[in-house]
Amino acid sequence: MRQRKSAIGFTLLVKGLAMKGKKVLSSWMIEKFFKENFKEKNMKKSLLVILTMMLGLILVGSAIAGLSPTSGITDSYHDLGTTAATYGDTGEQGGQNRICVYCHAPHNTIKLGSPEAVDGMGNPVEYLPLWNHAITDMAAYEMYSNGPLAPTTGDGALNAIMGQPTGVSILCLSCHDGSVATNAYGAPGTSSVGAGDKTMTGRALIGGLNISTGLGDLSNHHPISFDYAAADALDDEINPATTSMGTFGKTINDFLFGGSVECATCHDVHNGTEAVGVRLTYVDDDRSAFCLTCHFK
Repeated sequence: MRQRKSAIGFTLLVKGLAMKGKKVLSSWMIEKFFKENFKEKNMKKSLLVILTMMLGLILVGSAIAGLSPTSGITDSYHDLGTTAATYGDTGEQGGQNRICVYCHAPHNTIKLGSPEAVDGMGNPVEYLPLWNHAITDMAAYEMYSNGPLAPTTGDGALNAIMGQPTGVSILCLSCHDGSVATNAYGAPGTSSVGAGDKTMTGRALIGGLNISTGLGDLSNHHPISFDYAAADALDDEINPATTSMGTFGKTINDFLFGGSVECATCHDVHNGTEAVGVRLTYVDDDRSAFCLTCHFK
């Protein structure tokens, strides 16, 4: 009988904790529960066990509730209404000041196979997640190189075999290479169309036009759009794709796109805790932890 009563009492306590946002349990309620259901000699032990379980419930509840403050896109460098307002649309900022509209929309987005779904190199864009932004006009890119005197074989060679950017990286470059405006969004004829008068500058400009070559300049940026497994097979200083990445219980492979390293392999574009070493990245680079996830040094 006492065991049943204890179980019922603990169930009520758990329910109270689950509703802690609506009702706060007072200390006398918890004390009353213990005195009625546990012998005095076991009080301390029982209290420790229950409090430990309570803490676990609170932590799980916080995790389920969502991301901690400032870890989402709001007020991150991809929020063109606040932190990166320089690149946002003046009309939008004076109205609803939405965040997602610059890249995504629920209706009337770019269709696969449409004339709008072609990049500046003439290639069809085959990844369009409810995409609402104009695609890059850049004709081609100068990709990264270690230089003419670099080794051509072995660990010191550049084993990331690259073509031109593809996939999700094309979407990133559609703002960052400066060939189209950051506020060039919305389908013509709809009520939400950006003015198309803001472009990337400074350190946010990645892959911008090199006047002397006529190419988008990615020559001094980490390689993208290469097969990770192929690079790993040639380089003993690359960790396998099964290596743990971050604190999410995931591996490098979970962040590849069809096996390829893209911009979004490293950058979590929708979550941006603004701290040193964490700029829209999946891993804090304190003590080069992010670099050392893939690079075995």
